[in-house]
Amino acid sequence: MLAICTITNEPVNTKSVDLTLHIDTISTVKTDTTVSKLAVAVSTSVCLEKRRDLHKKFCLNDDSPIFRRNNKHMLFEDLEKYGYLVNPHAGLSPSGVKYGTPYIIQGLYSYHHYMQDRFDDNKWGCAYRSLQTLISWFRLQGYTEKPIPGHKEMQQVTSKIMFVSAGADLSSKGRELAQHFTTQGTPIMIGGGVLAHTILGVDFNDVTGDLKF
Repeated sequence: MLAICTITNEPVNTKSVDLTLHIDTISTVKTDTTVSKLAVAVSTSVCLEKRRDLHKKFCLNDDSPIFRRNNKHMLFEDLEKYGYLVNPHAGLSPSGVKYGTPYIIQGLYSYHHYMQDRFDDNKWGCAYRSLQTLISWFRLQGYTEKPIPGHKEMQQVTSKIMFVSAGADLSSKGRELAQHFTTQGTPIMIGGGVLAHTILGVDFNDVTGDLKF
């Protein structure tokens, strides 16, 4: 049996929406007619209305963070200093699905793998590394500034799990996976038996059902 785990970025209550609007640095945002100065916000309740107003002025949704330090654009020099490979899937050749449409992650993530960070998890740490990759997406999109957790810290996650009886049946989930990458844009962890890996996108033909990862 295969289990597919996704961590969504949909706010589930008012508190989570407040968190997405948290601004933790002094910012000055200029438009042609407006200069908005925001003080340091030490909690989600401080300057909440000003943060909401800033989103409204720029016609931005309030379901994802925009004005946080982790949302800064990463230049080539930033990527070199980051310490992990970022978006290594970029530039891959087409998968070969005839008339297929690619649905891939939105934004940045860092690639995590066996033996990284001087920690020996060879042959058993694949699920942990996949989860680190998922969490890195939330960090690089500005949802959190907490460091990516280690193996001992990753014991509980909130997730959606999809089950299929065998790998061959995964193609039946093509439309659902395409919908996930379109609406959520996060990586997906897939595991079966003692192995796990990360899905960064699918190439899907919604007429024939052909699917590649």
